[in-house]
Amino acid sequence: MKYEKNSIVFTDWKIVREIGEGSYGKVFEICKTDYGITTRSALKVIRIPHSISDIRTALNEGMDEQSVTTYFQGFVDEIVQEIAIMSSLKSHPNIVSYEDHCVLNHNGEIGWDILIRMELLTPLEEYLGNHKLSENDIIHMGKNLCDALSFCQKKGMIHRDIKPENIFISETGQFKLGDFGVARTVEKTTGGLSKKGTESYMAPEVYLNQPYGSGVDIYSLGLVLYRFMNNNRLPFLPPLPQPITFADRENALSRRMKGEALPAPVNASKEFADIILKACAYKPEERYRTAADMLEDIHNLKPGNSQTAALMPNIAEVSSSSEETKGIFDAASSEETIGLWNISTPQKEASNEPPDSACKESAPSEENAVIESYENDTLSEELPADSEPSNDSESPGDSKVSVNEKSPVDLPQPKKNTAKKKWLIGAAAILIIGGGIGGLKLYEHKKAVRHEQVQESIEARESLFEAAEAASNDYVAIKQYKSAIETYPYDERGYVQLAKLKIEKEEFQGAYDILQKGMEFCPDSDEIKQLSEQAKALVNYAQKVKEGDNLNAAANYEEAIKKYQEALQIDSTQEDAYAGIVQCYLIQNKIKEAQDFLQNDSAKNLPEKSMKRLRSACHMQHIYNLLSQEDYMAIREDLKNNKEDFFHGFYQNGKYNTQYKNFDLSQPVLKIYASNTYTSVYYGTLNSYGQYQGNGKEFHFLFENGSYYYAEGEWQGFTLSSGNAFSQKYITSSDGSDFFIIYSGGIKNDMFYGDINISQTSLDGSQYSNSIQRMNGLEGVSFKIY
Repeated sequence: MKYEKNSIVFTDWKIVREIGEGSYGKVFEICKTDYGITTRSALKVIRIPHSISDIRTALNEGMDEQSVTTYFQGFVDEIVQEIAIMSSLKSHPNIVSYEDHCVLNHNGEIGWDILIRMELLTPLEEYLGNHKLSENDIIHMGKNLCDALSFCQKKGMIHRDIKPENIFISETGQFKLGDFGVARTVEKTTGGLSKKGTESYMAPEVYLNQPYGSGVDIYSLGLVLYRFMNNNRLPFLPPLPQPITFADRENALSRRMKGEALPAPVNASKEFADIILKACAYKPEERYRTAADMLEDIHNLKPGNSQTAALMPNIAEVSSSSEETKGIFDAASSEETIGLWNISTPQKEASNEPPDSACKESAPSEENAVIESYENDTLSEELPADSEPSNDSESPGDSKVSVNEKSPVDLPQPKKNTAKKKWLIGAAAILIIGGGIGGLKLYEHKKAVRHEQVQESIEARESLFEAAEAASNDYVAIKQYKSAIETYPYDERGYVQLAKLKIEKEEFQGAYDILQKGMEFCPDSDEIKQLSEQAKALVNYAQKVKEGDNLNAAANYEEAIKKYQEALQIDSTQEDAYAGIVQCYLIQNKIKEAQDFLQNDSAKNLPEKSMKRLRSACHMQHIYNLLSQEDYMAIREDLKNNKEDFFHGFYQNGKYNTQYKNFDLSQPVLKIYASNTYTSVYYGTLNSYGQYQGNGKEFHFLFENGSYYYAEGEWQGFTLSSGNAFSQKYITSSDGSDFFIIYSGGIKNDMFYGDINISQTSLDGSQYSNSIQRMNGLEGVSFKIY
């Protein structure tokens, strides 16, 4: 798909213009108009892999097409998981709001486009290019970002990459934290995540590859605040106006990573400087324990000075200005804004067309935007005066006064005006009849309007539920159903469908909470009641599984199995309890007991996909035993006879999965990859991309001719840099005879090196030649079979 002006994305969003481009994608401004209201967002387009050269690189490393597809699909899955994390944080006012996403597969080739829609914001570095910040503004920034980090810590999340490029500003002057892992995940697809660019704000324990916790975010935030209160310079860099060299940066980083005490930032008040330095303490235990603790200290600060604290970029080259310092809240709100990751803004094209012209044509005119409302009308009555004065009353001289002993004196009474009375009665009758007819017409009109409004409301509600049902994935559907619940809380469908999605994702407690809310608004819904009982049972099931997992981790396998069995009595259709029992057996190398357990009656309730994973775990344990015993011929026969049982997967401590990210990569992992032509088995440590890294051994078998090799030693990627190998290759000579040629000995960079034993055998195993040949590793023979 081409992404250009007026292109349609997300069904009804139109691209207005490109507003930036980073290393791994582009950012666009998009808009849509509904019922006369125009909405704008930022769209990030990420392409995986980034270019065809990335695919060639992967193929050159020894992968086949299926392996390459699986490799890059893993990154797509990881990015979608990161997006889900972003979605869970969107409710916080100081975190960039994720709105929507979709994944588009490239038809006929390896590749995906990931589209992420987010709120439109101004990047901090872009804002600072034109505005100055006072200490009060930097304190405000600290409050906002501490609040965001405190929210993340409550959810058990670590950002790990806080830096100015990942901070944004809203039109109301709120600082927001963005980029929760997507950009870093994308970087991995092009050959490795470098520390360059992020180590400037990196905590020492991360830089030194030591265990770390949420304190690394507090450290990075402290360095960001330090830089803005220190003339835009990080600790140990030369002061203004001295230039900064590459050597200066390396020296500053080295001093910081060695634990040298940081000098106070030059523009900060003492109280604010103390907070910053505590956040940047070298030892984690000397920093703030939580972001909430740091926030409390910042709240207790007295108002800071209003002098310039930060100006970007290139503050070292900008002379001081006598212009009155403006804080962030004095900034004009008409600036162009974006809201994703670190991007560069391209030059605008010269055009008389306004930026929002892509949506202008669909926006309503001013007169069409008026919303009419109907009020109860009041009918006024105006009666005409008499054309002639009344002559019916007697003159005062003719009046007679009489005294009634039992009553007061009667005043003179005028004669009745019968003509006027008749006129009034007639006019009133006309008004009553006319008013009745007019009122009836007004009532009918209001009734029609009300009916139309009700129909529009029903159509809008149905449209919302249809959009949720047609969502491209679970994450979008969950968002749509949440919106449906907020808009139509008395419609049971939103609670039911959202709870079902939560149950499918094994978020049982979340499903139960949703249904409890549904019962408040829809107390008569039988479906909500029934589903609530099911969710409650699943919550109890999950609790039993958790108790079993804890006992399993403590190596109390018998008690763990009992807890898993209790979980199965609650629900025998979920995989977790079965997987827990199988793991308990396999950790103890009780393969037969695990296989027998999978043959019992309750296991018949498991989906076939789950059963296949558990059977694969048993088989992987068997392969692990053979590999440990170095019984390669037995492995060869097992792979040959059970070809259909194997596919791409990873195994560790009784658990099997198709994704390596679910395992502890610091410990050895068993990896099996099977295609139509070969199967490879590896046992050892992996790097963060699933490639061989460190000590390990590999067995590779070709189904077509029975050739195989095994090798062990030190791996770098898919290269064996040192170690030993055995290779048996199937050869057909020029005279048509078939035989095996066998190499064994030392290895250097995937080539036999040193004194190598070479022998030839017939297919029945009888040997008829044997020799030792010295190889230098450059002109020798590769131990790999292709």
